[in-house]
Amino acid sequence: MRTLGKGHTSAKKFCTLINMPHPPAAKNYTKISSVITTCMRSMAKDSMSQAAEEVRNLKGQNDCNETETVDCGISCDGTWQKRGFSPRNGCVTAICVDTGKVLDVEALSQACK
Repeated sequence: MRTLGKGHTSAKKFCTLINMPHPPAAKNYTKISSVITTCMRSMAKDSMSQAAEEVRNLKGQNDCNETETVDCGISCDGTWQKRGFSPRNGCVTAICVDTGKVLDVEALSQACK
């Protein structure tokens, strides 16, 4: 349900439809979801840092620090989530052409909280 962008109520309805046990209570579901999100962000950051280091090594700029830019080809792609008639959420990714690894991801939103 997290992958689909749905919450506890949707998970409960889905489990009912396919005759599975209900998910944990809403409070626990939110807590578990928060822990998973924190772990995923940490893993993504580490993975993108390793990909950037690989690009630095590939381009022969091993001695530069993390804040310096390295010339490399990238492919950018973006998408918007559409619900109804107007998109509200989206993301953009930058993928290295040389290695095929994700260098950066940015979430976008038209809503202001």
